[in-house]
Amino acid sequence: MTDENSKSAPEAAVLPAGTVVMQIVPALISGGVEQGTVDLNAGLVKAGMTAIVVSNGGPRVYEITRAGGRHIELPVHSKNPLTMWLTSRKLRALIREHKVDVVHAASRAPAWVARRAVEGTDAAFVTSCHAAHKIGNRFKRAYNAAIASGSRVMAVSQFLAGYLRK
Repeated sequence: MTDENSKSAPEAAVLPAGTVVMQIVPALISGGVEQGTVDLNAGLVKAGMTAIVVSNGGPRVYEITRAGGRHIELPVHSKNPLTMWLTSRKLRALIREHKVDVVHAASRAPAWVARRAVEGTDAAFVTSCHAAHKIGNRFKRAYNAAIASGSRVMAVSQFLAGYLRK
């Protein structure tokens, strides 16, 4: 996120070739999050990194593999607490197996799963926020908070950066 008084975004971190980046999104169907995932996947591969995308699948999976990334299907879209817990255990095993350096969650349910999965691993956890969600009751606030729990949080606009700060 940028500083409220800043006119430009903070300097981007540069990852070296060979870095293993795992993106976690609900599904690869259509929309801005999905397009960003496809584009980042291609950019990571082009930069000499290993790109892994974990989602519940969808028609855009072929774009991940065509660009040289790897897709792993898991129910990271689920909001069922038991499914989320089981999925986080599977995801933790994958993070260790693939020696993942960075885990990037781009949605609330995947952020909950990923945040738990990175515990006890060497992977950094980052998130990105693409929409403001209704705050609602304390349970909804706690659910929404996962998207802002990364060691780095990326917002697609100044409006969302302000929303996340609040």
